[in-house]
Amino acid sequence: MKASLDGQWENAESSRIDIKILPPFWQTWWMKIIYIIAGGLLFWTLINFYTLRVKASQREELDKTKLEFFVNVSHEFRTPLTLILNPVDKILSSVPDSDAVKSSALTIQRSARRLLHLVNQLLDYRKMDVGMSPLQLEKGNIAKFCEDIFSLFETLATRKDLNYSFEADSPNLTTLFDFDKVEKIITNLISNAIKFTERGGSIKVSVNKRSSTDKRKQRFWSKKESLEEYVEIIISDSGVGLDKEQLKNIFSRFYHPDSTTSGTGIGLNFTKALVGIHKGEITVESQRKKGTKFTVKLPINYDLEPENVENIKNEFLINSMNAVEYEMSIAGSDPTPITKKVKDKNTKLPTVLIVEDNNELRRHLASDLQDEYDIKEAENGRKGLKIAKKIFPDLIISDVMMPKMDGFELCKEIKKDFDTCHIPVLLLTARSLDNDRIEGYESGADGYLAKPFVTSVLKARISNLLATKNRLRERFAEIGGLFPSSEVTSNNIDEVFLDKATKTIIKNISNMDFKQEDLSKELGVGRSQLYRKINSLTGNNPSHFIRTIRLRYASELLQNNQYSIKEVTYMSGFNSTAYFSKTFRELFNMTPTEFMEQKSNVKQN
Repeated sequence: MKASLDGQWENAESSRIDIKILPPFWQTWWMKIIYIIAGGLLFWTLINFYTLRVKASQREELDKTKLEFFVNVSHEFRTPLTLILNPVDKILSSVPDSDAVKSSALTIQRSARRLLHLVNQLLDYRKMDVGMSPLQLEKGNIAKFCEDIFSLFETLATRKDLNYSFEADSPNLTTLFDFDKVEKIITNLISNAIKFTERGGSIKVSVNKRSSTDKRKQRFWSKKESLEEYVEIIISDSGVGLDKEQLKNIFSRFYHPDSTTSGTGIGLNFTKALVGIHKGEITVESQRKKGTKFTVKLPINYDLEPENVENIKNEFLINSMNAVEYEMSIAGSDPTPITKKVKDKNTKLPTVLIVEDNNELRRHLASDLQDEYDIKEAENGRKGLKIAKKIFPDLIISDVMMPKMDGFELCKEIKKDFDTCHIPVLLLTARSLDNDRIEGYESGADGYLAKPFVTSVLKARISNLLATKNRLRERFAEIGGLFPSSEVTSNNIDEVFLDKATKTIIKNISNMDFKQEDLSKELGVGRSQLYRKINSLTGNNPSHFIRTIRLRYASELLQNNQYSIKEVTYMSGFNSTAYFSKTFRELFNMTPTEFMEQKSNVKQN
């Protein structure tokens, strides 16, 4: 800038001002960085959204493929099951009730129906899991509907002497609901109540119409809508109940409140999902050893239109009846005995104790084995242990997964008890992994047979275990002289006992008045206890055992050829040379003189 008063611009002084024009904020460097970051995030979001859409599409396609696979597999199961059930139905209709074939045919029928029920249950669960089991509403009287299902379980409840009752505040409670899904909800809850309620308990089913007193609006963070008018279905029982940990996980998939019981572990998870499809609620209240109460709330639908549903949806009565029939057949508390054949009283058969909670399988085993063995039964490990300590069977066959006491624990209790440790235990189980076998053998099991098994294989295993036990007895009789107890025993407890008994007799060997009463006192066991243990290990009574030890001690003295037969007689605790010679010949098949000559010839050669 120049300024001049005389017009002489060449000589005028100039001034300069530097002005820097800043770019607008949308063109600044930090805004450009934000543009880059935002662009990157947008690009990532678009890619991620596209990836998720592709994955969702692939997952949907995979779910459809899986469902198709499940459908195909279920059909593959249903075809042979149909070919099993139809001929069995013909057999049942053509044979008399007294025929043994009918009993086996009934077992096949019930088991095949149970397998069909499980196949259908898994297929339904899978359909619901992939969202292909939509709600199909029909108009009906839900109170009468629930009562019909309730009545199906009356026979089973009667067998368990349960106080089984139903009540509804209105006999006509018409609404829209999915017949198939409500049937499965009620069936699952009632069957669980019967399963976990002890004999003489009570089960109550009630159906009532309720209106919510809470008129508050749904909170924005809650996904659940408040039920203003609903049907309340309550199934309560006085059964075993649940603790806090079990309550927390009771609706979880594949969760078993009791790991010793059989089942798929999807029943209550499936039930909760079915209630959710109805936009309803299910809650549970329970106290250990006091009982459990399940409450199902289903909204009453007046505004919706009913759908046309195929008739097959209303065949819930048949499906439920089949499920109940199988529950009745395997219930361990069913007192109906098997038909036993009359045996010759003079024939002493080995006693076999069968411990199995599945009544159907237990009866089947008892029926197959009763011709060759004297069969005793128990429906759980605790009762099996009590019976074993009372009758001392020759062999125990036990399932692994049982209520109250499982097979592994039963085996440990048997093997650590002095009175029962000699009894062979054969475990039958569907748990056939190597770790399960290791656990079984570590618990002391003598044999492990995986389900499903062939009866002939089971009989062979039983025969082998009893033969091994008899061979140990025969070895005791065959071995000449004194020997380590480990050679005729199969466990440490028996080895220690037999070794102590032998040493006690040797210590009192010259005492002619040393009898089984003295041996019992020295060992600190009762007479009956001593008799059972000695008999199980040697096959003879305690008096015979004492005499055998005396004779074997005498044989060692004779072998040394240092004493006369008369001296050996008195040194071994016999007061008669004639009786000594007679019993010696019975044990060694030769007289003492012949025994000495034989040993002398062996030394010379």
